[in-house]
Amino acid sequence: MNKNLIGHIKNQTMLVKLKDDKEWIEYIKQVCEAFSLQFQPNTKVIADLLADNSFIDSLTLDQPWVNKMKKTEFNPFHNHRGLYSYVIWVKIPYDIEDEKNYFPDPNYVVTSTFSFIVACDKGLVQHSIEVDKNYEWEMVLFPATLWHGVYPFFTSEEERVSVAGNVLYKPNKQTANI
Repeated sequence: MNKNLIGHIKNQTMLVKLKDDKEWIEYIKQVCEAFSLQFQPNTKVIADLLADNSFIDSLTLDQPWVNKMKKTEFNPFHNHRGLYSYVIWVKIPYDIEDEKNYFPDPNYVVTSTFSFIVACDKGLVQHSIEVDKNYEWEMVLFPATLWHGVYPFFTSEEERVSVAGNVLYKPNKQTANI
């Protein structure tokens, strides 16, 4: 899998069976629907799509993958294809406070974080999630085109393990003209 991904990670593996697991697909669709409804007032187009159940039914998953990151490995800023992307943190072998103390900087510590880059009136701004053991089995869903990256960790010899994937919009007969 490494040849397909941008990360500086030696151990990345496809999750072949998860892609076709009906229970998993339905769960992800429910999460996507809830996520979309959260932002429904922002655009009429999204509101119109969500009013039509065939839109949610037309969502499909690409091949999910597992990232097993060792100390100092990282995933530089990138975006994905599709409508949404997700990450599920399975194993986080460190505490965020230990990571912050490794490179003590009172202004801004990004060691071990999962970060997004967004454009705003102030230019590009980075928003970071301080991922540690408390995030095990938590999931984040975000627009696939949102630039994100994973900073390295330094305080554990164990691997950080996450599952990631993309949600695609695959038009069917009902949604082809939307």
